[in-house]
Amino acid sequence: MTSKPLPSGGNGPASPANRSIAPGSVSDGAGLCADEPTTPLVHQPIGGLIRKIAVPASVGFFFHTLFNVVDTWFGGLVSTEALAALSLSFPVFFVIIALGSGLSSGATALIATAVGAQDRHRAGRLAVQGLGFGVLSGLVVTLVGLAAAPWLFGVLGAQGAISTLALEYMNVIFGGGLFFLILYMENAILSALGDTRSFRDFLIFGAILNIGLDAWFMFGGFGVPALGLTGIALATVVIQAFGVVYLGFRVRRAGLVGR
Repeated sequence: MTSKPLPSGGNGPASPANRSIAPGSVSDGAGLCADEPTTPLVHQPIGGLIRKIAVPASVGFFFHTLFNVVDTWFGGLVSTEALAALSLSFPVFFVIIALGSGLSSGATALIATAVGAQDRHRAGRLAVQGLGFGVLSGLVVTLVGLAAAPWLFGVLGAQGAISTLALEYMNVIFGGGLFFLILYMENAILSALGDTRSFRDFLIFGAILNIGLDAWFMFGGFGVPALGLTGIALATVVIQAFGVVYLGFRVRRAGLVGR
């Protein structure tokens, strides 16, 4: 459904101020209407939307927790020192998670506000800016993380073999910092549009894939050497890279970016 211009008081075209936006249309940012339907967040009942958004998100984060449990279990198979190093790495890892969560929350709020105002042009611009900021933040995380990791683990009291293993693990994670931050920003765009299912699907598939990749990279095989604890980190980064591709495809289909 497309909107029709209101009478402008003459035979000429209606002025931008007199253009209406029908419930099934979205603004292109210049007072015009696009043919694409608005996000369901704009016009569907709140109760139903809460279920559609909250339930997939809850299921997804259950599998996210399972992902970490699997990593911890495989770390214990390497050695006691590897398990200690993995446990010591989690507080440092959470710095990336905290940064990504904070940035994505801000991006979701801004993009959702533009979507709610039916200003698709502004929503698209904010989405592109969010992705760009995710790339820059990911590069900063990689550079600063690799430089600061030895100092961070020294502050945490890591010594000897445990410190070496923790650094081997986190160096790989920091090396893939770009994937983590881009993934968070892609999810922010989808969440602003009311889509939490795409991220849930990725988390479910990622948790399952992580079981196989952890075993493969840890113990080696099919041309891959046994990497031990480093293999667990590499499996995590590979899965994040896959998530960037998958969620990038979902973001493109949403129409805010790439059109």
